[in-house]
Amino acid sequence: MAGTGQNLAKKDVEASDQAAESLTTLLLKLQLELAEVAQLIEAAEVVLCRVHGDGKHVNPEDLPVIQGMDLAIQKTKGLSDFLAKLAGDTPQDLLIDTTTALNVLKLSEMQQRLRPYPVKDGGSRHDAGDTEMF
Repeated sequence: MAGTGQNLAKKDVEASDQAAESLTTLLLKLQLELAEVAQLIEAAEVVLCRVHGDGKHVNPEDLPVIQGMDLAIQKTKGLSDFLAKLAGDTPQDLLIDTTTALNVLKLSEMQQRLRPYPVKDGGSRHDAGDTEMF
């Protein structure tokens, strides 16, 4: 029965060849996204501590937020490492269709990075959450 999931995945891919991607590749893309999220959280944590001075005199009321950020960083890095390990243990020929899943992503840039075949978009359209400050 273990082959059934693989057969279904391959059958779905035949219906949508454009979205066919190896599970290994997708897992590695997700691993990179999570690693980037961890870096962004770390950068925000540094800024938050800097706002309160040299980081040594953090307002005690803000300590749970900073601890929460540390936990978010640890969880994100842990999930990133977990996905990397799964990718290493996944057969390369296991293909999946990501079409439906990609439709739930709101950030266009992330959607493009996770596509099996990145689409070149000449425009500079931004989805909710995307911003250009300068």
